[in-house]
Amino acid sequence: MLARARRIGNGDFRRYQGSAEEICRQIIDDCWDADKRYFRVSNGHFLGFYVRDFAHAGRALVDLGFKDRVNETLRWALGVFERHGQIEQSISREGKPFSFPAYSPDALGLLLYVLDLTNNRALVKRHRKLLQHEADRFARAVIDPKTLLPYLHKRFSAMRDHAWRPAACYDAVMAVLVAKYAERFGLEFPYKHKAMAEKLVETYWNGNYFFSDLNKRKIVTGDANVFPFWTNVLEGVVPKQQIDSMTKKAMRAMHQAGLDDPWPLRYVSAKDVRREGIRLNIANLFAKGYQTDSIWMNIGLCMLDVQVQSDPPAAKRHIERVGELITEHGTFLELYDKTGQPFKTFWYVSDEAMLWCAQWLRLSREVR
Repeated sequence: MLARARRIGNGDFRRYQGSAEEICRQIIDDCWDADKRYFRVSNGHFLGFYVRDFAHAGRALVDLGFKDRVNETLRWALGVFERHGQIEQSISREGKPFSFPAYSPDALGLLLYVLDLTNNRALVKRHRKLLQHEADRFARAVIDPKTLLPYLHKRFSAMRDHAWRPAACYDAVMAVLVAKYAERFGLEFPYKHKAMAEKLVETYWNGNYFFSDLNKRKIVTGDANVFPFWTNVLEGVVPKQQIDSMTKKAMRAMHQAGLDDPWPLRYVSAKDVRREGIRLNIANLFAKGYQTDSIWMNIGLCMLDVQVQSDPPAAKRHIERVGELITEHGTFLELYDKTGQPFKTFWYVSDEAMLWCAQWLRLSREVR
């Protein structure tokens, strides 16, 4: 990353030619590792595999006609995890699984999500022992049986892997997700989807938005208010009319907090960075603002996946603006700083040519 930051210097990203749609198609092709047969996160410096990023783009890739490659990626990743003996968040370019900086609750949850999305019952059957091992590991490592919530004093790696939050809402969502798919795939899991989903709403929902963590500060954060809806973990437990109402309120709260200004999505607003009072990984010293009030395109696209159903006109405006950014920079960037410029410090420059662009391509077609 440092070598690339020094090489790029002033933000001289590799430019793709053509319309935003054509650029995205080229990026998707470039993110495909034809030798190992899997989708990389990017064609910049994140050249390995990440469950989280792959899952974010999974539905779009299937809808865009890449289901065979999605299936090949799943086969490859599960094969690596099988040889390793457990599932991690990432697989390096050298084929070594790892999680940074701690256990990732969303690795198992989002992997199960893609297996269900692609109806991969055969893969589940082939790797059932591994998946059961990971369901057992998840239950022990993440969920406090006294509260049905993530352990209060444990640190996990999640969307904001540089941040530590006590029993983060995002981690609680992943616990509900694992419970949901454990039931669907017939894996043994000591906690029921219904009970976990009800506990999520009871604990974090304040009537207008989800609290970020158990500090319950009156601060709106992006990941806490996107992923309860993007994952559909409340479906089948909370009445649809209530979910629709909660979705609109959460979208409104994020907008009023400025998280989607000028486009989505910030983890937290600039005025709330200090008030949030979270502990950040030491790596943040080398990329200040990386996971606070910067604008992240992956979480923004997941927000638009939700918003396109709840507020199509607002979603359409954001989707069009993101399209303009793609053509402006000739690529799809990882994130922008709080002023809306490509994120750049001496040590770190925004990654480029992100696989996430598949989400934008699918959304742009949907709003047309």
